[in-house]
Amino acid sequence: MSGPVDKHRDLVRSLMVLVIGAAIVGALWQQDYYSRIFAVVALAVISACGLNILTGITGQISLGHAGFYAVGAYATALLSVRMGWPVLATIPLGVVLCGLLGLVLAWPALRLKGPYLTMVTIAFGMIVHGVATDFTGLTNGPEGLFPVPKLGAGGISLGLQGTNLVLLVVVAVVIHLHAALITGRYGRAMRAVRGNETAAASLGVNVVGIKSMAFAVSGMLAGLAGTLYAPVNGFVNPDSFSMDLSVLMLLMVILGGRGTIWGPVAGALVLTLIDRLLSSLGDVRLVIYGVILLATLYLMPEGLVGWLNRLGGRRALPGASGEDAASQAGISQGGLATHSATPQAALQLRDVSRAFGGLLAVDGLSFEVHPGSIHGLVGPNGAGKTTVLNLASGVTAPTGGALSYAGQSIGGRPMHLLARAGIGRTFQNLALFADMTVLENVLAGLHLTARASLLATLLRTPSMRREEAALRDEAMRLLRFVGLAGEADRPAASLPQGHQRLLEIARALAVHPSLLLLDEPAAGLNGSEVDRLIELIRAIRAAGVTVLLIEHHMQLVMAVCEAITVLDFGRKICEGPPEVVRNDPQVLEAYIGKPAVRTEEGVTHA
Repeated sequence: MSGPVDKHRDLVRSLMVLVIGAAIVGALWQQDYYSRIFAVVALAVISACGLNILTGITGQISLGHAGFYAVGAYATALLSVRMGWPVLATIPLGVVLCGLLGLVLAWPALRLKGPYLTMVTIAFGMIVHGVATDFTGLTNGPEGLFPVPKLGAGGISLGLQGTNLVLLVVVAVVIHLHAALITGRYGRAMRAVRGNETAAASLGVNVVGIKSMAFAVSGMLAGLAGTLYAPVNGFVNPDSFSMDLSVLMLLMVILGGRGTIWGPVAGALVLTLIDRLLSSLGDVRLVIYGVILLATLYLMPEGLVGWLNRLGGRRALPGASGEDAASQAGISQGGLATHSATPQAALQLRDVSRAFGGLLAVDGLSFEVHPGSIHGLVGPNGAGKTTVLNLASGVTAPTGGALSYAGQSIGGRPMHLLARAGIGRTFQNLALFADMTVLENVLAGLHLTARASLLATLLRTPSMRREEAALRDEAMRLLRFVGLAGEADRPAASLPQGHQRLLEIARALAVHPSLLLLDEPAAGLNGSEVDRLIELIRAIRAAGVTVLLIEHHMQLVMAVCEAITVLDFGRKICEGPPEVVRNDPQVLEAYIGKPAVRTEEGVTHA
């Protein structure tokens, strides 16, 4: 249950910004130079919050955000200077235009990663700067557009100090919206995408949609800063929107603390003041920025705010102490929600093949997983087991044959849609979101359960708050189910490997699957942990979830599976109950490498 401080933390945060900011504006009322610095800091905070959403939270590196800033500034300048629009009327148009440009930029960026993505954003910034410089008939080129009217309404024009009060309110609102987005379902989805796109998709997150949203929202905030820059500065020309500005914005996010609420504020404040001190050094500033970036990455990789949080320790989250899975069997049926049961085969493969170049990883495979069963999929290394799970969960598409789930064809369908249909999975190589806590990992898994819209999330409506409380309760139930409730506030990466395996199962169960695909869940577990896992898998099945299990730990397979399919070089060589598979000559030959000979005493080897 949230306490009073938690319940009203958003209001407290906004009021704190307003009170502190108003005090600063009042102290600087008669000092134009410092009042102008205040305005520059305010604009930097707005643009840095936007870039933090894209780079800090979603993990999409941009070095072209000066382009959005420029578009917003020129939209206001062109409409007010050339067409006589009131400045306030130009701001919404500039913001919407930058949001649309963000979606346009997202289209090629979604197909690229790493340095290629960064190059696309650099190209965007260069194109905008080139248009501002060379299209003189529109932008007046290097001479710029002036005078841009000051902010005002009803014939009243605000001075610099009055403008700063407006900027203060805008900053408080932006920080509130920025924080609401980070801490809500969309922020968790963005962080999941940054952590592992495939794992995020397995939870029902539309990776393309989330990245596009991040580009659009980020562009809108940078554009908002630009639309306000024009009346604050009084004129607009291309010199203000060079590559230096994009580098400075990125440094603000990294120095302050990527993905944190207050990181962009801290980074904007510190680097704006440093930039003012270095303003006389020209291009040498870029060298100094580079040194600052290297020093931050080396000494404080989590940024100023992250470093301070680490020094002060994280606030504990409410949660029960850890209990093992066996003792939780009594709550399993009530603790797990699943998609509706179906009389058809939970999963059916008919002559399925998957080739990677000249390698046939799966070759004409056919088998069925019956509803309510625990079905084993075993075989030597390289037999094609994980490829089968990837086909069933939408990671990859078959090159031949047909897959169906609950009677519906699923071959080639996107991973996030299969998760929404009721297929959950874990991964052979752990795919937890390492920079999120144990509880946050499971909350990310509840993405499909959450229904709050983006607008409700940003406004933090009462219904959204109630939903978040319910999601938190459900996440804690799932952690109790796997025995990790006492670890809720620990970083996921700090758990021992056995507990990380259990956390990944809890996160997959958060999708409310009717079919759960487990890829070597016993890897790295000791004997007692394997016993605990056996009880957990049985409890999952008892809750109505069908399980398809890949595992090399044959004691576990034989203990929990009703049916086992054995693969070798992508082909099925045996299928049946454990007692049949255990003594099958082909299975023994595939595992041990010697031809099997059947005698009166049983199966032996030549």
